[in-house]
Amino acid sequence: MLRGGDYNLMLYVMAESNREIGLVSARLRRNAMLLKYPAEWYTTPFYEHYGFMPLRDEFIDTLKDKIIDRSSARSYRATKEKKKQIIQREFAILRELNSNGSADLMDVDRKYGFDTGRAQYAYYKLVESGILKRITISLQDLPIRYVAAIFIKITDMELYYGTRDSLLMDIVDRSDTPVNKYALAGDIATPFGVLMLMPVFGERDLDDTIQMLSEAKGMTIKSAIITTTLVGGLCFRRLTVHTLSRQNSCIVSSA
Repeated sequence: MLRGGDYNLMLYVMAESNREIGLVSARLRRNAMLLKYPAEWYTTPFYEHYGFMPLRDEFIDTLKDKIIDRSSARSYRATKEKKKQIIQREFAILRELNSNGSADLMDVDRKYGFDTGRAQYAYYKLVESGILKRITISLQDLPIRYVAAIFIKITDMELYYGTRDSLLMDIVDRSDTPVNKYALAGDIATPFGVLMLMPVFGERDLDDTIQMLSEAKGMTIKSAIITTTLVGGLCFRRLTVHTLSRQNSCIVSSA
C-alpha cells in the first residue's frame, strides 16, 4: 500500500509469460474486495535489477507440479523441457533453504529420506546450473522510519544517457546506514524508467536522495511511501562482495 505519488497499490508478481501475468491481473481486478473501487491498472516488466526481492514459500510450493520421479531424472536432463522440471531433491533444497538458509544439508537428507550426501550434491548442482545463485542475509529489527518507492520516468533519452552516471553511482555507492541504500532497484518499461525501493532511516534521507538523483537529466522523479506490506516482505542487507555464506538467508534464485 502506497501513500503519495501516482499509485495506491503496488504488486510484485512472478510469472512465466505475458499471458500468465495477464490472467493474474484479470483475476485481481475481478476480486470482490477490489471490484467496487474505480481503478486504473498498469503492468510492466521489472528487469536488470540491483538488489533482491525474497521469494515466498508459497512460490516454491508451486514448483511441486514440476517434480519428476527419479526414474525419469536421467532422461529429463536432455529434454527441451528440463528448465521447467526439477527432481525431488532439488525441490527439497529450494524449499528448505528458502525457509532457512542455514539449514544443515544432512538434516535435509534425513527429513526427506535421501541417501547421505544427496542434498549436498543437489545444492551444488543448482549453484552450477545458475538456478540457485547464492544465499544472502536479511537483517531484521532495523530502525527504519519507512520504505520509499522512487519512480523515475525517462523523458529525454539523449540527456538521460549523457548524465546517468550519477544515478548508477548512487545505486551502488556505500551507505552510511546498516544496509545497502536500496533494497531493490531496476528498470521498468511502463513508463520507461527506473523503480527503486529505499529504506529511510533519517528525516532528510529521501529529500537528499531525490536531490542527488536529480543530477541526472532528462527524467522526472516521483516518490511514495510504503505504508503497509500486505503479503511477503523486503530483504535488507549490506553486501559489498559476492559470498556463498549460508547464514540467516533469503534465497536468491533465477527461477
